[in-house]
Amino acid sequence: SQSDGGFCSLVALDQQESQDALGVAPSLPEGFERAVVGASQEQGSEPCAEAIRSRAPIVVQDLAGYPLNAPLRDFVSQAGLHSVSAWPILGSKGQVLGALALYSRRHDNPHPSNAHLVGICTDLAGIAIETRWAADQIRHLAHHDDLTGLPNRLLFNYHLPRALARAERTGGVVGVLFLDLDRFKIINDT
Repeated sequence: SQSDGGFCSLVALDQQESQDALGVAPSLPEGFERAVVGASQEQGSEPCAEAIRSRAPIVVQDLAGYPLNAPLRDFVSQAGLHSVSAWPILGSKGQVLGALALYSRRHDNPHPSNAHLVGICTDLAGIAIETRWAADQIRHLAHHDDLTGLPNRLLFNYHLPRALARAERTGGVVGVLFLDLDRFKIINDT
C-alpha cells in the first residue's frame, strides 16, 4: 500500500545460505511464492536469485525479455506484471539472508521513495530472519546432544509418552532400544 502500486515477494535462504528455504508473496496470485523459489533454485536467473548472488539491487524494466522459467512467467503474465526491482536482505554480519522483490504493472524504474521503503523492509526482514534462526538454534541445542547432534533425554522424555499414548489409542506397539556403551561418559567428556 505504501509502494505506489508495487507487489512484494520475499525469498529467504536457509541457515547454511545454500538454498532458498521460504518464499512469501501475499499480494500476488496464490502459488507465486513457490514459483519464485522454484525459479531461483532451478536456473538462478530469477531477479531475487540475482540480487542474492550479486549482493546488489537488480532492476528489470521489462520482464517480457527476461529469462524466467515457464511457471514464473505464467504467474507474471497472469498478474499483469511488467517490471521488478529486487534487493538483497543482509544480516547483522553482512551475510545475505535472502531478497525482497517489488513487482510493478508499469514498465519503469523504481520510484525513489520505494528505495527508502524497501530499505526499511529489508532491514526488518533481516531482523526477522535472524531472530527465527536464533530461535531454531536454541530449540535444537535444547533437544540435541552438542557433540553427536543426536536427540537428548529431554526430547526422548517428550516423545515417549506421546508415542505410548498413540499406540494405546490405535492398538499399535512401541519399541524402545536401550544401548549402553561402557565408559562412554569418559569418552564424551574428553
